Amino acid sequence: MAKAPNEMFIDGRYNRVHQWRFDGGFSMPASPSPMIVLPPFSNPDFVDPEEAFIASLASCHMLFFSALCR
Repeated sequence: MAKAPNEMFIDGRYNRVHQWRFDGGFSMPASPSPMIVLPPFSNPDFVDPEEAFIASLASCHMLFFSALCR
C-alpha cells in the first residue's frame, strides 16, 4: 500500500530538486548534494547550495580584487 504524501514527507522520502530563478529570466536547476540526500531524492547533475555559495564567494573575491587592481 502506497504511503500518503504527508507520510512520505515526515519519513524524508520526497524529491528535493528545485529551480533557482534570477533577474533577466535565467533559471538553474538545483538540488541538495547527493552525498547528503541520496538519489532519487536529489540529482547529482544539478548545482547544490554549497557549490553555489562557494562560487558566489569566489566571484565576489575576484570582482573585488579586479576593481582594486584597476
